[in-house]
Amino acid sequence: PPAADYNSPTFAASVRSMAPPTDTRFHLIDPQSVPGTTHSIATKEFDRETECLYRCFRAGPPLVCTILNDILTLGCHCKRSAEIVKFAFKNLASASEETLLKEQFSENVMSQGAVVNFIVWRRSVLLMLFLASLGAFIFCLIGDAWTTIGHMKDMQQFSTWNVSYSEWKR
Repeated sequence: PPAADYNSPTFAASVRSMAPPTDTRFHLIDPQSVPGTTHSIATKEFDRETECLYRCFRAGPPLVCTILNDILTLGCHCKRSAEIVKFAFKNLASASEETLLKEQFSENVMSQGAVVNFIVWRRSVLLMLFLASLGAFIFCLIGDAWTTIGHMKDMQQFSTWNVSYSEWKR
């Protein structure tokens, strides 16, 4: 069969005549509303309900409580940092995070769920990167110290230059 011409009017008409999806949370975007598009695009409605796993996150003053909460919820931060696919249709921000962001950004920004998700996802990713860097730094320090001590012991053991002051003076 010949290759489908996605820019042809018959293809666009056949796509428009398709039955709507059975899941009511999916909507078809009118092709004329998206520049350069001749066929409908299926999108999923943004779910405002925060996922259960991410309701425990805390943000805002006092800073000590936020840091303690971040330490206690490291597993949740690790899980959220892997949620890059859910930006468009799931809410990844806790109520506390949304409240803090509402103080910083306009309602126009806050109404875009994917943007809010990106900001809170970025927070989790930065925390994971900080912990990975801190771990690498600590392992580097321990490894360097351990290796240096080992080399010093080896040099002392294999050294044949045993000189005392009295022997040196002669």
